[in-house]
Amino acid sequence: MDLIGTQNNSKLYKSITLTFTGDFFPGNLPYRFENGIAEQFNRNKGRPWLIKIKKIFNGSDLVITNLESPLLNPKNYPEKKLFAGSTQFACFLKDLGIEIVSIANNHILEYGFNGFNSTIAALDQYEIKSIGKYEEGSANYITYKKHDTTISIASFNNIRDFDNSTYIADFSENIILNMISKMHASDFIILIFHWGDEYVQIPSYEQIKLAQKFIDAGSNIIIGHHPHVIQPIMHYNNGIIFFSLGNFFFDMNYSKNTRIGIVPKITLKKGEHPTYTVEGIYTEADGSPKLIEKGKIAKYMKRYNQLFYKYLSLPESEYKRKYNIMHRKNRTIQRIFMKKPFIKNFYRIPFKEYKRIVYKSISLQQKNKYI
Repeated sequence: MDLIGTQNNSKLYKSITLTFTGDFFPGNLPYRFENGIAEQFNRNKGRPWLIKIKKIFNGSDLVITNLESPLLNPKNYPEKKLFAGSTQFACFLKDLGIEIVSIANNHILEYGFNGFNSTIAALDQYEIKSIGKYEEGSANYITYKKHDTTISIASFNNIRDFDNSTYIADFSENIILNMISKMHASDFIILIFHWGDEYVQIPSYEQIKLAQKFIDAGSNIIIGHHPHVIQPIMHYNNGIIFFSLGNFFFDMNYSKNTRIGIVPKITLKKGEHPTYTVEGIYTEADGSPKLIEKGKIAKYMKRYNQLFYKYLSLPESEYKRKYNIMHRKNRTIQRIFMKKPFIKNFYRIPFKEYKRIVYKSISLQQKNKYI
């Protein structure tokens, strides 16, 4: 039963469990196009991955992921399948039990607006809802109701690698605050952000302050993507901030840190504060996730949680200084790790893609635009 009456006429509600994953990448990276995820899916249609991933989602009422590349029709599919999955991948997502995907990220426009529209059409075909779309100067959002508990979810992208006019929802403090006010009638408000710097295991000072501001404005849960590594979980007032979940299904297997992700299972009950548990995953050689022992993931997370709260005790200027040092160091280390597969497969990489990689590697790291 949904509701139980008590002598004082209060109501006890059933709980709802939401599962969130990190980056779900259905394409091929440039140096893995011969055995990347898209190429494997072309051969196996996801059959070897289905059971073990569904096991990760056990007990979930709703599963939400970040779709990290567009889905293209096989008839128009690029030969190397770089940064693009097949529209048939939407069927695989449906079979996994994924009902909502965020498309507000820096890779969804890899193949322009035609690729974007192809992605939305594929998701619609299999009745998978997408969030993070531009809508009337802001973003679309989804309201989900079960057991008399109502949840509203929206997502925004802050990594602007491609020109975007009216396709995905760009991160803007004012727009997000207005969005929270639009969703205020819901029992819970969840925001998903594609933000932060790659490979650094703590959030920037600006991210912390913005996340806290959004919690103060009425949101309950914030979920972060993009860094490709895990970042700490922060409890703030009545909200919970997951700054970065790391990767979930990604063939970025050149270092340990990019192969570890977390999968929060968040329990929501009307009239109560959110609670959660965390599963740890490790991406195998084929890019697919497998569960790891709770003790191992707790030990791994503890290391960066302690560092994070140590930095938080410092003055703002010192936090920012140490963060910038960590960012530069980690980015350099990861680029060294990346060079091995890149060099090994250099002769296989299409010239057009090679030019793009070189251009991005010599360009300054784009600074986040929070305001």
